[in-house]
Formats: sequence, C-alpha cells, structure tokens
Amino acid sequence: MFVQHSPASRFRCPRCEREIAVFDHAAERRWRHLGTCQFLTYLVSRPPRVDCPAHGKLQANLPSAEAGSRITAMFEALAIAPTI
Repeated sequence: MFVQHSPASRFRCPRCEREIAVFDHAAERRWRHLGTCQFLTYLVSRPPRVDCPAHGKLQANLPSAEAGSRITAMFEALAIAPTI
C-alpha cells in the first residue's frame, strides 16, 4: 500500500516541533504493517522532509512509525502485546 500526504500538509520539525511546509521527500521506504486477511501488508512512502530555519533539512516524524523503524507502530504494539 503506497501512502501519500495531501499537497497542503504541514509537518513538524523533529527537533523543535515548529510546523513547516514540506520541503522535499526522502528516498522511498517500506514498513511492515499488520496483516490484512492473512496477507503480508507493507506501507510504502517517501517520507516528507522539512527545512527548519533553526535546524535545517530534516525528515519529519511520521505518525505511523518511530524514526528509523522498519515496522509500523501498530505492528509493534501487536508484536509486544502479552498473550493470554
């Protein structure tokens, strides 16, 4: 599944949290997500980068995954959930 944001989206600088328009996009990345009907599911996207006046060009934080992670937050939560 390819994920995109709307052209008018704004993201926060990962260091100072200032909301900024998208400058460009990083290289395409892939994250393992929860399975769908027993099929492997991956999210694929080019993460947005912001050009913060204080910190320069940085990749914005994404709501679906931690920085540098190869799995989504939902997949991580399922993987570490205690089993009954």
